[in-house]
Amino acid sequence: MFGSIQRLQSISEADKITNPTLFKAVISLFPEVAARVVDRHGKELTAEHFREVLTPFFAKARRSFKNVGKSHIALHESFSKTLRQQFTIAGI
Repeated sequence: MFGSIQRLQSISEADKITNPTLFKAVISLFPEVAARVVDRHGKELTAEHFREVLTPFFAKARRSFKNVGKSHIALHESFSKTLRQQFTIAGI
C-alpha cells in the first residue's frame, strides 16, 4: 500500500481516504496485493513492487472512490474483482 496514498493524491481523492468505508476496503485489500507482489517478486517487498501492482488497480478503480457507499465489504469485493481483472501470467 506504499504507493496508494500517492496514487490517491494524483487522482484528487486523497481526502477520501479518511472515509471509514474506503479506508477499511483499501486496508482489507492488502493481503491480496501482498500476495500478488510475492507471486511476482518473491520475498522482495519493496515500495516499487507494490506500486507496480497498485498503479493499474487504481487506474481502474478510480470511479469507486467517487461512490464509496456504506459497506466496506461490498467495496472490498469490488476492489478485489478489479485486482483480479488485471491478472496476467508473466512471460506469456
